[in-house]
Amino acid sequence: MSESEIAMLINVHQLRERKYQKQKYIDQTEMKSERARQSLFYQTTYYNPLWLKQRQLRNVEYHNQEFHSFLL
Repeated sequence: MSESEIAMLINVHQLRERKYQKQKYIDQTEMKSERARQSLFYQTTYYNPLWLKQRQLRNVEYHNQEFHSFLL
């Protein structure tokens, strides 16, 4: 192998490593933004007492529907 081939292989490896690091950084920032979105959703739904009450009512209604369909 000549020196130019070795230099080319090293250059290719460095480019791949940079591409990998860049993608890793993008993935991390996307994950952070996804966490922020999820936390915002959590704050606006689960901490809302009316939402929780409506959720409990929906669960009870669903259970009643299943029970009545079972009786038929």
